[in-house]
Amino acid sequence: PGVALTVWYAVTVLPLMREDPNLEVFRVLLVGSALISTNEWTWAALLLTPQHRALFLGAFATTVSILLYASPLSTVTAVIRLGDASTIDPMVTAAQMLCCILWTSYGAAIGDMWIMSPNAIGLGLAVLQLLLK
Repeated sequence: PGVALTVWYAVTVLPLMREDPNLEVFRVLLVGSALISTNEWTWAALLLTPQHRALFLGAFATTVSILLYASPLSTVTAVIRLGDASTIDPMVTAAQMLCCILWTSYGAAIGDMWIMSPNAIGLGLAVLQLLLK
């Protein structure tokens, strides 16, 4: 289901970005992340034992999640320097906080560090974004 939703999102968003100057960056990121993900999953499926596969893919997913949660902070220097936090959407940040609270709680409840850790970091990053707002 996740792959299908990702493809749907890409097919839906790309036509809407015809006039956007960031279209080429979006395309490069989309294709690059698809290639990297496909490479990692194939490598893990073919070359690793089940235990090592779980460790490797858990670390990969954790890294991607943390990068996703930290991406809005790419403008933090401009926010601090200019004193303008208009690029930080408080509703999106609140949604990130709620999502991270729920997943961190779930990860803690089942004792899964691969779920709990990136979401706890994402929660901290969401709080930081709100403090900048």
